[in-house]
Amino acid sequence: YWDTVRKCKRELVPNLDQHTALSFKTGRYSKTWRIRIHNCIRDKIAAMYSAVRANYGVEVRGLYRQLTSYGDHKPADVLVHAGSVHQDEYPGKALALDVAITDPTTVTALGLNSHQRPLAAAGNRHDAKLSTHRAAQRQAAQDGFGPLPFDKAPIVIETSGAFSNFTQKWFKKMVKIEKSQQAWNGTGVFTSR
Repeated sequence: YWDTVRKCKRELVPNLDQHTALSFKTGRYSKTWRIRIHNCIRDKIAAMYSAVRANYGVEVRGLYRQLTSYGDHKPADVLVHAGSVHQDEYPGKALALDVAITDPTTVTALGLNSHQRPLAAAGNRHDAKLSTHRAAQRQAAQDGFGPLPFDKAPIVIETSGAFSNFTQKWFKKMVKIEKSQQAWNGTGVFTSR
């Protein structure tokens, strides 16, 4: 129904120029479609942790003291509690999985040569998420709250479906965990999620 929109909340109209008209027509103008995809992926990840019987929470808030630009404490989309399935990689710490969807066809991503370099947009978004986390770590230390009790794991997926390098490694680890649990329970190893 893109052609029924007369103007958006930023007062842009779909027929302002060719680029704006195309972004309205493809549904990329609004971030709503990206939020929907984000939430679907978050729910699938939660189902994966449920399948491996991990102790986790969804949309855990209050992990950081600083507020985001939209006035909320930065949540973890999925927080895997310490002592759970990632204990070997993150001993004594929880793991905050933060889902991010990035579009490699945006002007910013194309400026990173995403059209010539695979996963350029995903890599950039991954680094940005970790940079925010490091800033929060420094702030927590300055405020006397010591090191944060969790590590950040940005799960970045491009709109093309491509997983960031970190996300690929994380997914392979989850498949390995699930298959080892199936073998341990004597149920046989079935095709993983």
